Amino acid sequence: KPVVEPMKPLVLGTAVANDGRSFATLQLGDATPTLVHVGDKIGEWTVKGIERRKVVLVSTAGNRAELTVPKPGY
Repeated sequence: KPVVEPMKPLVLGTAVANDGRSFATLQLGDATPTLVHVGDKIGEWTVKGIERRKVVLVSTAGNRAELTVPKPGY
C-alpha cells in the first residue's frame, strides 16, 4: 500500500544564530505555533536543519522535506 506522508507544518519564521541556537516557528494544522530547534519533533517530523527562511525536516518514515517561509503578501 502507498505510504501517506504526514501533514507538513507551515514555517512562520526562522532565526539563525552563529552559536548553533537557531530556531524556527512552525505551525502544524490549526494548532498553536511552536518554537522549535534542531532535534525537536513536531507531529511526525524531526527538525534536522534551520537556515535563513528554510527548515529541513525528516519524517518518522525517513522522508525529507525542505520548507520555506512563504513570501510576504501570499
